[in-house]
Amino acid sequence: MTQYEFTPEQNKVIGHVALRCIVNAVLLALLGLVGLVTAIMSFGEAAPILSIVGILYGIVFITIGVTFFRPADNFRRVTTTQGNDIAEVMTGLKELRGGFKLVSILIVVCLVLDVITIVFYTQ
Repeated sequence: MTQYEFTPEQNKVIGHVALRCIVNAVLLALLGLVGLVTAIMSFGEAAPILSIVGILYGIVFITIGVTFFRPADNFRRVTTTQGNDIAEVMTGLKELRGGFKLVSILIVVCLVLDVITIVFYTQ
């Protein structure tokens, strides 16, 4: 049975999605790393709760960044291999769905941390 192969134009679009996933993954991971280092360096200078929340935020952003490398790899494979385009796209979409689910959960966690910090810091 023959697998569907995307056209060169379609591969270009999918390749751009892969590139955007990689760029955003790197930027998010770098943001997390810089935030993590900043929070660690500010320990003792800022209220401890702020440094702890900063460290957790750094870990959150690094985690989100790393998560988006997986779908990027699947989308890249669509453009560089033959015979498995649909399966790679579907795997990439499942990975992307999982990444967005993780982002949603981590945003809620960060919001809860912010509320706790505000309550703790204003007392």
